[in-house]
Amino acid sequence: MTKSTQGSSSVFARGRQFFARYERHVSTAAFILGFLFDNFTLTRVDAPLTVWVLGTHLSLAALGILLFQVCESGFFRLRLFLRLGALLPLAIQFSFGALASGFFIFFSRSGALATSYPFLLFLAALLVGNEILRTRYARFTFQLSVLFVMLLSFSALFVPVFLGKMGAGVFLASVGLALIVFRLFLIILSWIAGERLRQNRRTIFAGVWSIAVFFVALYFGNIIPPIPLSLKHIGVYHTVERQGSDYRVSFEQGKPFFFFGAESRIFRARAGEPVYVFSSVFAPTTLQTTIFHEWSYYDTGEGKWRLASRIPFAIVGGRDEGYRVWSMKAEAAAGLWRVDVATDRGQIVGRLTFNVVISGTAPKLTTVLR
Repeated sequence: MTKSTQGSSSVFARGRQFFARYERHVSTAAFILGFLFDNFTLTRVDAPLTVWVLGTHLSLAALGILLFQVCESGFFRLRLFLRLGALLPLAIQFSFGALASGFFIFFSRSGALATSYPFLLFLAALLVGNEILRTRYARFTFQLSVLFVMLLSFSALFVPVFLGKMGAGVFLASVGLALIVFRLFLIILSWIAGERLRQNRRTIFAGVWSIAVFFVALYFGNIIPPIPLSLKHIGVYHTVERQGSDYRVSFEQGKPFFFFGAESRIFRARAGEPVYVFSSVFAPTTLQTTIFHEWSYYDTGEGKWRLASRIPFAIVGGRDEGYRVWSMKAEAAAGLWRVDVATDRGQIVGRLTFNVVISGTAPKLTTVLR
């Protein structure tokens, strides 16, 4: 053995020892850095980079499962395959983690937290569980169940982008496509691990259909966010005026540390003054759809929200900052108001809650272009 070979082997051995000793810390650091990297690089759902990155990770996860079964079946006794079999669960975990991170980023951008939080918690649990349940990636049925969740999420994310439309039919088509692709994957897998697949057939199919039904139930319960739409901005204003290609809006400044930004959520209005809500909604370039501004007020006597008006807007996609629309309430009574940006099915893209206070004096306003 040459000195260079010995040196490289020594470096490899030290690297393996370091990873074995600090595996949890290295994995956690990689998890955080990967999530931040995805958040800054995966900016648009219709960007070629987004499709390529998530599609590559999905393909690598599927390939990793196939190779792992090749190693487990004992077809090859070469040392290379024995070493590969030990590393493959970690590689599968890495691809699943990248997918869960990307899906969480896009779905969390697409819906209001107040209505979509159960599905986002599910994705967050999948994301964190990817770090905690690393030993389960050697288990056959667990691998396949997580793969189908990722495949279904990928399909639900990109089928509306490719078709240029959204709705119940499109979502059901994405579920059907995921089931067909997964079935084709199982056919390929049966050539490698036919006996193991037959032994776990009922468990696998019960898990897959349960996941599919779960996603469909969440969709028709308006819990899954309205992918691929996402709210870029929403605010309550005293005036909204078109100025060239921009809109000139005026608002009352909020507190500098206010979580939602510089625009106050307390609307001080004089009697009879109109209230404007302005929003920007991102949609992919090919997509055309209808969204609504749903104005509701809080009925303190009944203790519930009551719909006051529902104003439709036809939007087209492509603008990075989102398609801009605004609506107005001529005379909003004092009290708590809410404007939901919603799809025709009632899925909430975003939500703004503000308090109207009738005042005898005009507030100090700030004017900006949107």
